Amino acid sequence: MDTRNTLNAALGSIVIAALLASGIAPFDRTTWLMEVAPVLIALPLIVVTRKNYPLTILLTVLIALHMLVLIAGGAWSYARVPLGFWLQEVFAVDRNPYDKIGHFMQGFVPALIAREILLRGAYIKGRKMTAFLCISIALAISATYELIEWAAALALGQGADEFLGTQGDVWDTQSDMFMALIGSSTAMVFLSGWHDRQLARLPGAYRRKPDVCQPTGNAELPMLDIYMPMMKSAAIIATGRLGLFQALAEGPLDSADLARKIQASERGTATLIDFLITIGYLEQQGTKIANSASTQRWLTRLGQIDYTPGVLWTYEAWPMMARLDDAVRSGQPESTLWDAMVDRPELGELFSAYMRAFAQDLGPDLLKHVPITAKYRRLLDLGGSHGLHSVRFCQRYPQLSSRIVDLPSALGNTPATLAGEGLSQRIELSPGNLLDHDWGTGHDVVFYLSVAHNQTADDNRRVIQRIYNALNPGGLLVIHEYLAESPNNALNAAFRLTLLFETGTQTHAFDDYAGWLEAADFVALKRIDLDPQEKGSLLLAWRP
Repeated sequence: MDTRNTLNAALGSIVIAALLASGIAPFDRTTWLMEVAPVLIALPLIVVTRKNYPLTILLTVLIALHMLVLIAGGAWSYARVPLGFWLQEVFAVDRNPYDKIGHFMQGFVPALIAREILLRGAYIKGRKMTAFLCISIALAISATYELIEWAAALALGQGADEFLGTQGDVWDTQSDMFMALIGSSTAMVFLSGWHDRQLARLPGAYRRKPDVCQPTGNAELPMLDIYMPMMKSAAIIATGRLGLFQALAEGPLDSADLARKIQASERGTATLIDFLITIGYLEQQGTKIANSASTQRWLTRLGQIDYTPGVLWTYEAWPMMARLDDAVRSGQPESTLWDAMVDRPELGELFSAYMRAFAQDLGPDLLKHVPITAKYRRLLDLGGSHGLHSVRFCQRYPQLSSRIVDLPSALGNTPATLAGEGLSQRIELSPGNLLDHDWGTGHDVVFYLSVAHNQTADDNRRVIQRIYNALNPGGLLVIHEYLAESPNNALNAAFRLTLLFETGTQTHAFDDYAGWLEAADFVALKRIDLDPQEKGSLLLAWRP
């Protein structure tokens, strides 16, 4: 059991034990039920969603603490909690102030819950607006609670006194709201940085990403539609080559310190920073500069997935893009990506690192959807370069061994990866072009992941037939691809244009794959469209 699961189990046990104990002999049964109702609602919800929507550790701990505050208020009633009497004596106040702790928490914790939802959903940009909305949401929740108290007073009359906990204070409602304001503001001021760092490490965070394929052509000045995307790409590529995002991974720096860290001029660094702030990749925090939450998550070594190799690859692909018009005229590139890797083997290693980042994003979906039975022993990973998919499946299924087939230039860093995972004896590297290389036979599972778009239709037909012949009866073929769909969408069209000048190939439709698989005698074809749709689709088929 990992640290997160251990902590969740411990906190859950404490809350449940406290809840059960509080219900044995509460001061007032009706008051107890109304006070612990949020716990009875929230606790099952958190348990049910913990796998698909795991919370940050910080938020989990604070929610548990808030639940304990509510449970104590329900057990004794807020006017009689012993901790409150102690605080009353220490601070020489004329009433038990425990209810103010409750209302402070009512602002403190909901504000952080709102922040996590807003940032993970990428619903809003800007640190100040995020804080404003989180505080507003917390105050709205607190105001709703005051309305519930009012309704209880109308329904129960004097029976609601313990639930209301006013203790004769005519300004109780106003002071409750003020405490919620203090609590929510405190959370935003003191916990936002800590929360950002935890969000950046959270698996599955920010599931909803901003749409990067917005329609263009609507700029007030037509050239802005060309100039601004160019500058955005150029700035991010320069940042990747300078290591600027990585330099900020461990925390904010002022502009001068950042310039020294990346060995650049102060003027140049400040100018680049200004632009990166305007496009949402950096944030100004007082006198210092920080990565935005999404930058920290996607473009640093401390984030969930580091796509820096993709940024560096884009730098290498830039000269190829400059020859797009030639590819359009001829219908194919003058030389392919694979030709370039032969001339410059380091490109193969960089491309493999880029694909490894994609594989980290895709990996959990594969483990979820690919059914590996106990009888499956041998995995063939075609085009598996980085080795990550073979590593994950061999780690999950101890009976598996794997063979990875890919170009020699793509396998440069893979031996070190396998050695680091202790899998060099179970995962074999077989360098070669998969179109004419000997894969061997007797395999139980074959991965053909994000490879088919680099092959022609005829080559894919032959490869799929060879896969059928290489599989044992009952064996499974797993294809991952970005299917050519109708109606067209911007991302798919952009990818096909990329393939035109990089490899001369194209994406293929689902019906194409279905036809190739049927012709090879595969059965039980299953299509799984991944979420979000930018992840592509899985096709599963079996040899009878």
